[in-house]
Amino acid sequence: MAIPQQKYFQEKDFENTEYVATLNNSTTQTSLPKEVAVPIVEIESRSIALLVPSGICTTGHSLVLEIFRKNDFNEVKTKDGVLRDQKKILSLTAKVIQKESNEAGKFYVSLEIKQVVEKEWKALFEEIQEMKTSRAHTFRIVKGGG
Repeated sequence: MAIPQQKYFQEKDFENTEYVATLNNSTTQTSLPKEVAVPIVEIESRSIALLVPSGICTTGHSLVLEIFRKNDFNEVKTKDGVLRDQKKILSLTAKVIQKESNEAGKFYVSLEIKQVVEKEWKALFEEIQEMKTSRAHTFRIVKGGG
């Protein structure tokens, strides 16, 4: 019997990220508005990739990121800065090492992490890896691969 996949999977299950970042470009002294966050596309052990609007940064720039769970950021984006700091997962400093455009006029940027509280970074990295593993396992089960 075929499993009706639409019953088990929804589009939101395949979103690229559950995390977003605000950013401040230390090199140009510019930043996104406080109520704007960009999606985190990928996290590796010492790097992070974002999807950013045109003109916010380029290769070689230094950025300061604040990382939030997407739902927490949406909840506090219009609130004061104190509440926002309580919902923030971590802050980090990174350097843009690669930039490439996509079809929608935005840019994928790869960042090398320069400064971060290691304990906080490790906890976030492990949480994301567990989420990826869980989703991949669920997908294999539904496809019949066990």
